[in-house]
Amino acid sequence: MVFHMRPLALLEAGLSERDVIDANHVVPQFNYVNRVAEGLGVELEAHWYER
Repeated sequence: MVFHMRPLALLEAGLSERDVIDANHVVPQFNYVNRVAEGLGVELEAHWYER
């Protein structure tokens, strides 16, 4: 699923320009790590399924 966000909408929602830039750097990192883990077949530890 792909979301297209408008930076202006984020600013209008109360985020600072720094918040938008930080999110722009952090979110792709999580995406990358999740894709690598999925590609390697990494499974969650048992305690994560208990939630």
